[in-house]
Amino acid sequence: MRKMVFLITAMMLIPPMGMRAEGAGISKLVITTFTLGVAMRFGSVYMYKMANESYDQYLHTALQAEMRSRLDDYRMRHRVGVILSGSSTGFIALSAIYSLYLALRPPEENAVSLKLEHRDRETRLYLYASLP
Repeated sequence: MRKMVFLITAMMLIPPMGMRAEGAGISKLVITTFTLGVAMRFGSVYMYKMANESYDQYLHTALQAEMRSRLDDYRMRHRVGVILSGSSTGFIALSAIYSLYLALRPPEENAVSLKLEHRDRETRLYLYASLP
């Protein structure tokens, strides 16, 4: 369980800290929400696995008090898995929609100027662009 928590935490923290996403033309918000969605999906799979193990223990338990405890564990872990799965779908959808929005918006216009210079038999064309 601790390994999974460490893995999910690492997957959530690496993109915002280490990547230079703006230079590649990708929004950090898109990368972060997508990574968070994938990490939550892994967490939901892990919680479903833990819920199934609790249910197996419930089926193999003979004492009534333990049966109730195992069934409660199963219900809680299954509910957490459902919540993580739904949240991960939401984060992945959010990153896809925002990425699509960024791709479809018109590009920013930058001022560009041209300069044509003649010297003897040589002609030069200079292009000046203001960068954001």
